[in-house]
Amino acid sequence: MPTAIAYFVAAMMLWFSSPHRRWHAEIPGTVLLIAAGLRELDFQARFTTGYAFSSRFFLQASTPIIQKISVAAVLLFLGSMFALLVAHNWRRFLRAFQAREIWAQSFALSVSLIFISTALDEMGGFLRRHYPSATDCMFIMWVFEESLEALIPVLFATAIVQAAAAVPAIERRQAA
Repeated sequence: MPTAIAYFVAAMMLWFSSPHRRWHAEIPGTVLLIAAGLRELDFQARFTTGYAFSSRFFLQASTPIIQKISVAAVLLFLGSMFALLVAHNWRRFLRAFQAREIWAQSFALSVSLIFISTALDEMGGFLRRHYPSATDCMFIMWVFEESLEALIPVLFATAIVQAAAAVPAIERRQAA
């Protein structure tokens, strides 16, 4: 629950810290942060019969076709928001990262934590399936994975604050 709140706070920070509401930056970023917060709350479980972010959801015959279509439409929309965000901002991000701007480093760290926590979650699932007696190891991995997962929205929020601070004050006044 606190992680979901942190995602929603980061989305509000992104929306309100920028003087612009650009369709290729703040809008998809805000949508993706809200979607991450909703996923953290398992929001999809209220509308679907299974785990909607799994390929098994689409392959099961018992899943109603309307759910498959609805989930596919939502995933397609979120994928297009991600593609839009990446396509229009990857050069700016790479230049900032190469220039060692602090907001780009915070953003890169938060994105890398998404992959690391997902890998830890998958390894924990592997251990549960193949080594059910390794409960201590699974517990430690679970705590570590959840801790890293909680840092992701905090680092996104940190990157938002750092990026806003990097914009010269005169530019913010002119945009307002």
